[in-house]
Amino acid sequence: MPQNLLGEPIITEETITFLYKGDSFTDGRILLKPLYTELQSVESLLRDSVNIFIENRKLDRSAKDFEIYIEIEKGSISETIKVVFSTPTGVAVLSSVIGPFLIATYGHFLNNRNTSPDAPFYQEIKTVEDNQSFKNNLSGVLSPLGSGNDTVLINNGTVNITINNKQRAEIEENLAAKDGADLQKNGEYQENLTGVIRKIDLDAANNNYLGFNIEGGQSRIPTSIRGSFNLNDYKDSIDVPVKVNALVRYKDDKITHVEIIKIKILNKQEKLEM
Repeated sequence: MPQNLLGEPIITEETITFLYKGDSFTDGRILLKPLYTELQSVESLLRDSVNIFIENRKLDRSAKDFEIYIEIEKGSISETIKVVFSTPTGVAVLSSVIGPFLIATYGHFLNNRNTSPDAPFYQEIKTVEDNQSFKNNLSGVLSPLGSGNDTVLINNGTVNITINNKQRAEIEENLAAKDGADLQKNGEYQENLTGVIRKIDLDAANNNYLGFNIEGGQSRIPTSIRGSFNLNDYKDSIDVPVKVNALVRYKDDKITHVEIIKIKILNKQEKLEM
């Protein structure tokens, strides 16, 4: 592998493999229409995934300039998708970012949209939930699966996932589900949140009301701190970026109250990542 002057690898191309098995692929044949849908979906997923990480400032904009090629193994339905970058990069975009993200996203929709907020790619996966085009392409990759024993193995060289025809139906049900009352979040959950604590008002006894502004989300959420509270004890945590562990109360997916259990003031590097 080529290296720069510091001995770091320079990556010019990467691959991800889609291996289809089952009765629908006997003798290495596949119906044209689902193959066409699947190939279009693969290209869209790769390009849209890169854009999501660029928008979240986790990839450089040069990562979006690439060409996509397909290599078909003779005698099987095994597609090796080759991505060739216009500008060599030091980041393994496909194997360390996009591949694991797509596999985690399929896992998310296979598990009824249950992904821990602390899980890798949580922010990007939540973005996908509101992106109908992206969800259509996730479904499109599974379109060749038609018979009961059909499966697809998605392998980027470091992580992989195998999806069978039954799981395809479960994934597509969750992809198609609307964000209605049956999927809306209600109740209290202990979660980690990143954002800023603000003083927003005084009550009748001249006590400070606190509000929490979530990074990239809701703001002025009514907030309390568990246990006895003295503003002087927490003044260094006000109006600065923090990460909190809190009991979060939801009403139809909207956060109505945050009870802070622990506070961590973010360091300079963590602030830059925000």
